[in-house]
Amino acid sequence: MPNQYEMKRYTALSMLLLLASCKEVPKQPAAKAVVKDTIEHGYDELQGTKGKSALTVSDYNTDNPQTQIERPAKSTVNTTLDTGLLYNIWTTDPDGPTADFEISAKSFYVADYDGDGDMPYTLKGNKLTVYYNDFTATGEIAFLSKDTLKIKWDNIDAETTYVLFSQD
Repeated sequence: MPNQYEMKRYTALSMLLLLASCKEVPKQPAAKAVVKDTIEHGYDELQGTKGKSALTVSDYNTDNPQTQIERPAKSTVNTTLDTGLLYNIWTTDPDGPTADFEISAKSFYVADYDGDGDMPYTLKGNKLTVYYNDFTATGEIAFLSKDTLKIKWDNIDAETTYVLFSQD
């Protein structure tokens, strides 16, 4: 039978081995909550990409069949803005692969829209209203030149700056 000194020695050695064999389990980061992309919580491609992550398919750029709005049959323009400058293809990212939209006398064509991208619009003075199938986007054209368009959209704090889209 081991003496008291050997028992303490075995106990101490066992404790050291036990402590050495126990590794601290690294904490796993908490799983991020996945939020379903909805019109209330989505990415509005029309209104810029600064500080936002792009969602290639979102409820915001896909028609919601449960929601329909009254849309004009065709676009109407009543403005003193130079439509020769306005009717063009615009983008927020000049280095990006696609434009944001093209505006013409016929329509406000949303690029990369899941469905028919031709939206009727009204332009009264400098107030622009785009009629999607299930919502409207309203903004004020704050600046227009041969290569820059600035729109202050109603639900965005800052103006969105668009530049001509290069089709090179």
